[in-house]
Amino acid sequence: MNTQIKQIAERLRGLRDALDLSIAQAAEKCGVPETDYARYELGASDIHLSFICEVAQTFGVETTALISGNDPHSLAYFVTRKGTGAGDERTKAYK
Repeated sequence: MNTQIKQIAERLRGLRDALDLSIAQAAEKCGVPETDYARYELGASDIHLSFICEVAQTFGVETTALISGNDPHSLAYFVTRKGTGAGDERTKAYK
């Protein structure tokens, strides 16, 4: 099976485990038969994009996080007011 499908399958399984759901519970919430959900998690069949979107919406995660494993949003940020904060001079042109 395709490596990317296997990786998506692992992320589906990890998400379900993190939510502490059984395959039957996750399948019911996503509106698919339990056997189909189990096959998706095993990477035993192609995973349709519509299913990935449904899982993302149902469990409140980004679709891209399931597909690529990367969260498209920054989880942290820093605010530095002018004249405050630590200085950093990497080159003479940058301060």
